[in-house]
Amino acid sequence: MMERALSAIMGRKHYLYYGVIAGLVLVAAVMTEEWRRAELRDEEREVVREQIEAVRAALQAQITDKELMTRGLTAVLEVQPEISAAEFAHIARNLRQNNPTIINMAFLSDYVVRYVYPQEPNAGLIGTDLRQIPEQFAAARQAVDLGRPVIDGPVELIQGGSGFIIRAPVARPGPRGQPAGMVSVVFDADELYEMVGLLKQDLPCDLAIRKVGADGSTEAAFFGDDAVFASTPQVVELALPARVWQIAAVPIGGWNANMGSFLPLRLGFLVLGAGALLVFANLRKQYLGRARAQSRLTTAVESLADGFVLFDAEDRLILSNSKYRDLHSKCADAIVPGARFEDFLRVGLQRGQFPDAEGREEEWLAEQLRPPGEEPTHYEIALSDGRWMRILEKRTPEGGRVGLRIDVTDQVESRLRAEAAEAEARLARAQLVAAVETLPDGFALYDAEDRLALCNSKYKEIYDRSAEAITPGARFEDILRFGISVGQYPDAIGREEEWEAERLAEHRAAASTFEEHLADGRWLRIIERPTPDGGRVGLRVDLTEQVESRRRAERAEQRLRDAINALPAGFWLFDGDGRLVMFNDFFCELYEVSAPAVRIGATSEEILRYGLDLGEYPEAVGREEEWLSEVQGRFASGDCEWEYPLSNGRWIRSYNRSTSEGGLVGIRVDVTALKRQQTELEETNADLRMALTARDAAQKRFFDIAEISTDWIWEQDRHLRFTYVSESFEKCTGRAGTSILGHTREEVFADVPDVWESADWDWLRAMLAAYEPFENFVYRAGGTAEEGRWVRISGAPVFDEKGEFNGYRGVGGDVSVLYNAMHAAEAANKAKTEFLNVMSHELRTPLTVILGYNAFLSKPDLLPSVQALKKGIAAGAADTAEDLAATVTDEIARYAEKMNLSGQHLLTLINDMLDLAKIDAGKMELQRETVALDDMVATVLEQLGQSAAEKGLALEQQTHGEEVKADATRLRQILINLIGNAIKFTESGRITVQTANSGGKVSVTVEDTGRGISEDQKESIFEQFQQVDSSGSRAAGGTGLGLTITRFLVELHGGRISVDSTPGKGSRFTFTLPAASG
Repeated sequence: MMERALSAIMGRKHYLYYGVIAGLVLVAAVMTEEWRRAELRDEEREVVREQIEAVRAALQAQITDKELMTRGLTAVLEVQPEISAAEFAHIARNLRQNNPTIINMAFLSDYVVRYVYPQEPNAGLIGTDLRQIPEQFAAARQAVDLGRPVIDGPVELIQGGSGFIIRAPVARPGPRGQPAGMVSVVFDADELYEMVGLLKQDLPCDLAIRKVGADGSTEAAFFGDDAVFASTPQVVELALPARVWQIAAVPIGGWNANMGSFLPLRLGFLVLGAGALLVFANLRKQYLGRARAQSRLTTAVESLADGFVLFDAEDRLILSNSKYRDLHSKCADAIVPGARFEDFLRVGLQRGQFPDAEGREEEWLAEQLRPPGEEPTHYEIALSDGRWMRILEKRTPEGGRVGLRIDVTDQVESRLRAEAAEAEARLARAQLVAAVETLPDGFALYDAEDRLALCNSKYKEIYDRSAEAITPGARFEDILRFGISVGQYPDAIGREEEWEAERLAEHRAAASTFEEHLADGRWLRIIERPTPDGGRVGLRVDLTEQVESRRRAERAEQRLRDAINALPAGFWLFDGDGRLVMFNDFFCELYEVSAPAVRIGATSEEILRYGLDLGEYPEAVGREEEWLSEVQGRFASGDCEWEYPLSNGRWIRSYNRSTSEGGLVGIRVDVTALKRQQTELEETNADLRMALTARDAAQKRFFDIAEISTDWIWEQDRHLRFTYVSESFEKCTGRAGTSILGHTREEVFADVPDVWESADWDWLRAMLAAYEPFENFVYRAGGTAEEGRWVRISGAPVFDEKGEFNGYRGVGGDVSVLYNAMHAAEAANKAKTEFLNVMSHELRTPLTVILGYNAFLSKPDLLPSVQALKKGIAAGAADTAEDLAATVTDEIARYAEKMNLSGQHLLTLINDMLDLAKIDAGKMELQRETVALDDMVATVLEQLGQSAAEKGLALEQQTHGEEVKADATRLRQILINLIGNAIKFTESGRITVQTANSGGKVSVTVEDTGRGISEDQKESIFEQFQQVDSSGSRAAGGTGLGLTITRFLVELHGGRISVDSTPGKGSRFTFTLPAASG
C-alpha cells in the first residue's frame, strides 16, 4: 500500500497532490486563526461583562444597604415624631455599625438640620437650611413630593469632600399630608468607589458611570471618562431610589487590542504546510523529513499564547509547548514526550501544584483523567501560584486528546470580586437584620411579590396567634387569612371577607398610618411604605397603653363636659393665652346677644366687644371703653365676684377663679328671680304688716264669698298641691273637691291628655316657677274641642311674713257655654267667608264670559268677519259675499254657544244655592216613583261622557237591573254631583258606577282613581261652606255645595252616604236608597 502511494506521488500527478496538501494546510490555518479570534473576543467580552456585573452588584448592595438604613430610621421617627437628640443618636449608632462609608445620619425639620450623628465632626451642620443650598434643595424637595427616598450625588459636601446623600420624608401619623420632617444618610464617594473595586489598579477594563434623566437624557460621566460611552461599550443600568445610573465598560486599549499577533500561528502553519510537502516530496528521506517536520510543528505550537498539549490514545504525551509547562511549573520536569498524563499529574499533586485537589487527590485525579467527548469540554482549576487556568479538551480521531490551557486569572479574579461584593451585601443584610432586631417595635419587609423577606422577633411576638404562618416566603395575604381564621383580629369577626379586602387594600397602597386591634386586647399603630423594588416595609408599634390612656382621658373629658353642660349656671374656661377652650350651653342662653361670638379660640375681649357693640351691657352705655377696661381688670386680677344686669332683663352674678396653668374659669349664675324677689320683698314688707291686721276680716269675707259664688276658690301650698277648693267646685265640675286635695294639677289631669293639648301649659308653668300672678288661663277639662267643658282660672302667689313663697290662691270658673259659642261662631264665620270668596269667583267667571262676548255682539262692526264682509261688498266681490256672510254667521253662533255654556254654568250655581236655601228652609219635597237604575245611570254617564273623554277617563257601568223608590230628578242630581266630582278630581284612570241590592236597600257606589281625600277632611266635605280646597285659586270650579246637597237629598230619601278614600289612589262614595220592591 505504501509502495502504491509512493508510486502515485512520484508519478506525473504529484503536483496535483502537492496543491491538495497545501490547500488543506491553508484551510486549517485560516480556520484555526478564526477560531482563536472568536475565542479571544468571547473571552474579552466575558471579562468585561463579569467586571461590569460585579461593579453593578457591589453598587446595588452598598446603596440598598444605605437605603434600608434610611427607611429604618424613617420608620422609627414616624412612630416617635417627638424623638430626642439622645434617642436619635442611639438608633443611628446601631444602624451605622460596620459601615465605614457613612459620614453622617441627620434628621431635618422644615428642611433645617435638627439632629446629626456622629455630632462631633458634624456639629457645624446643625441649623443648616437646605433652601439656602439650591444644588441640594432640589433633591430634598423631590423626596417630599414623591413621598419616598431619593439619592443625590455625587455632590460637594458642606463639611468638605464629595459624597452621596439618600433622603427620605418622615410622614405624619394619620392621613398623608405635609411630612413631619426628613432623614438623610450621607456616605463618602471615594470610599464607595473603593468598596466596589472601581479604584483598583489592575482592572482589566475602563469603566464610566453617568446618570440618566426621567426623560431618557444622559448627563456627563461622574466617574470615569465620557469616551468610554463612545467606544461601543457594554452597558448596564442600575435602578436606585428615584434615580437610574448607566455603567459602561470597554477593555483597556479598546476592543481587539489584546488579540496579540497571529504571525507566529500563521508561520507555524506555513512551516507545517511546507513540512508536509517536503515529507511527501522526500518519502525516501522519511525519518529525516519527519524530524524536520516535527521540529517545525513544535516551533509553530510554541508560538501559541496559550498552553498546548497532545496525547495519543494511550494518554501518553506526544507534543506540548513551553506555555503548557510554564503553567505546570512544579511538575514541568515530568512533562516529556511519552510520559503518561496520569504520571505527571501525580507529580504535580505530590508537589502541591493543584490546591483544589488537597484532601481529595484520587477523586480529583479521576476527574482530570476522564476521557473527553467528541464535543469540546472546558472547566477551570486553580494553580498553586495563584493563577487560574481554563482547560479546553477534545477527543482526537485516533482516540487521544488535544487541549489548550488558557490563563484566565484576570477573569476569575473579577468574578471573585463580584462574589465578594455579594458577600458584603449579605453581611450588610445581616447587619440590617441585627439592627432591626434591636427595634422595640415589630418590623417586616415584603418583596415585590408580597412575600415575607424579613421580620424581627417582635413582629412574631405581636402576632402570636399567626406566628406559625409568619415564615420567609409566605405571602402577606396568606398570613392575614391565617390570622383571621385563628381569631387574631376581633374587628374582622362577622365580616371576614370585607375586612380582609379593606386590609389588603391598605397594605397594597402602603401610604397611610392607622390603628389595628388584636385579640389579646392590644392596639397597634400600623405604618407601611413602598420600597423602590415594589415591595412593602412596615412597622407595628404597640399603642395599647396610649390608646387606653387616650380613651380614659376622652371618657373623663366627656364626663366633665356633660357635668359642666348640666350645670344650672353659665360656665367658661380660658387658657393661659387668654383664649376660650370650653363653655356650656347655658352660658350662651344667658348671653344670647353675644352667643354668636362665643367660640373656641376666641379671646374674652372679642366676646365682650361683640356684646358691647350690640348693647348687651346696660351699665356700659356711654362709657364702653371704661367699662371694658374695668372688666378686663377684674379678669386680670384672677379671683373676683360681682353682679351686673343684661339687656334681656337678666341679672348675672359672676365668679372668676384662676387655674394652675395661668388660665381663668368663670361661673355665671342667673340671679334675676332673686333680685326680683328682693325688690318685691322690700316693697311689700310695709304692706305686709298692715295686711296682717286685716287678715282675719279678709279671710271671713273670702269664705263668705266662696260659699255663695258660682265660681270656685282654690288654694295651693308651696309644692303646688291643692289644699282648699270651695263647694262651688263640685257644682260647676261635677267632681268632688276632696278628690283633688293633696294633688298637683299634673297629678289630677295625668290621665287626660286632652287637657294638656288644649292650652299653653308651659306658659303657666313658667309663671308658677317665677311666682308670678296669672289671669284668664283657659283649658278644656273634658268633652270635645267643639262641645267640651272649658275652665278659666286666675291666681296669685302667696308669701308668708318672711317673704317666702307659701303657695298660690286663685279663682276658677266654667266658661264652656261662652267658649264653645265663641268657637262655633268663629268656625261658622270662617266657613261663610271662604264660601263667599269661592262664590264670588264662581259667579264672576261665567258672567265675565257672557258680558265679554255680548260686547262683541252688541257692536258687530268690531267682529273680524263683519269687517271682512264689508270690505268684500265695497270691493264688489259678489261671488264671495255668500261665503263671507257664512263666516259672520259661524262666528256669531260660536260666541252665542260660549255664552250659552257660561249661562248654563251660572244657572247650575244659582240652582245649587236655591236648593241649599230650600234645604235650610225645610221646603224641599220629593216626587217618589219607581226608577230603573240601569237606565238612570246610563243616561247620566252619556250626559257626562264628553267631559270624561276630554280628560281621557274611562266611564264604567256595573248595574244589575235594580229599581229604587226615589225622585227621579233628585236622583239624577245626586248621580251628576258624585260622577261630576269624580271627573273633576281625577286626572287619569277610570270612574266606575256600581249597584247592589241588600235587604230592602239598594247601594250605589261611585269609585274613581283620583287624588283622594285625607282622613281629617272626610267628614267636613259634607258640611255647609266646607270644601277640601276653599281658596279662590283652587283648580276645580263649583260652589262646593254639591256634596252638602247630595247628603241632604240622600237622607231625605231615607238613605245614608259615606266615603272611603286613600290619598293619591282615589275615592269611593256609597249611598243607599229604598228598593222599589220594599
